[in-house]
Amino acid sequence: MWRRRRVGGGGGWAPASGGGRGIGAAVGGGMELMAVPKKKVSKYKKGLRNGPKVLKPVPVIVRCRCCGRVKLPHFYCCSGERGNPGDSSS
Repeated sequence: MWRRRRVGGGGGWAPASGGGRGIGAAVGGGMELMAVPKKKVSKYKKGLRNGPKVLKPVPVIVRCRCCGRVKLPHFYCCSGERGNPGDSSS
């Protein structure tokens, strides 16, 4: 591949990898090129792309098997006593 490089003082065309004087020669052979984006990706576009990847919250409300009231998991509700939720007999 040919590209413009300063040779001597007058300029001109010269091969891109020549003489062993470049960064590529120090790394070993040819220089490996990486993909580089043309423009910066905005926060909005990044959010659109990564939106479906977000962790979804797990529903943390369950019903008691005995009385049917809504409660949080692993929380005490009625200790297995069947009866009306509004019934208070003491």
